[in-house]
Amino acid sequence: MLSLLRARFAAAIVLVVLSCAVAAAQLGTRPAEDWIKVLDSPERLAELKVDRVVAALNLRPGEVVADPGAGSGPFIAAFAKAVGPSGRVYAVEVDQAFFPYIEAKAKAAGASNVQTVLGEFGDPKLPSTDIDVAFLQTGYRCALSSSRSSRVTRASS
Repeated sequence: MLSLLRARFAAAIVLVVLSCAVAAAQLGTRPAEDWIKVLDSPERLAELKVDRVVAALNLRPGEVVADPGAGSGPFIAAFAKAVGPSGRVYAVEVDQAFFPYIEAKAKAAGASNVQTVLGEFGDPKLPSTDIDVAFLQTGYRCALSSSRSSRVTRASS
């Protein structure tokens, strides 16, 4: 069971590295403030179906969630609520200009279990390897649109 969890974690890290390549292409094309307007548009937020996605992940109190490429943080408050005060949410971004916005969202939601992490391309710089769920929004959307993938899986203990 432990080797399966390690293999899934390694696969998640590979996906993080690949998603960083996409972020690299986007970073620098616009300031974070401009991206936030796009990322938090009402149309996009409705399309994300945050509550439905978080419910499908079946997060449990005390779990640790990493959100590499968190952007404006649309899932952060929902993750923080789902894992409760004994859990932790790492909002990973390569552009620290998103951090005040993510932190304000966490504060508005009353979430004290959110930590922003300045990642690098190719290394998310997570402060812990004890991650229960690595959420990759871009990977999630690609997986759902792929004809070869019928579901998104997560490591279970």
